[in-house]
Amino acid sequence: MNNLDWTSFFPLLTRKQVQVFFRIGHTKADQLIQSGELESFKDGASRRVTRESCFARLERLKAMPKPTTKGRSGAKSRKGR
Repeated sequence: MNNLDWTSFFPLLTRKQVQVFFRIGHTKADQLIQSGELESFKDGASRRVTRESCFARLERLKAMPKPTTKGRSGAKSRKGR
């Protein structure tokens, strides 16, 4: 059997599928859709997000510089306790 990419079968995603894809909650998914960061449109009573816009956001996230931390991963000092 061929190893097929499951995403090629789903050009449109529901909000719930977007949540699973990015591991985010419904509020953040709604923010991304409302802001236009994820391309979406109404299909009857449902809203659909394009798969391409999800992959584009993923690429933007991967291109962001990684935060650097100094010391103990930003933990507060326990001195004076």
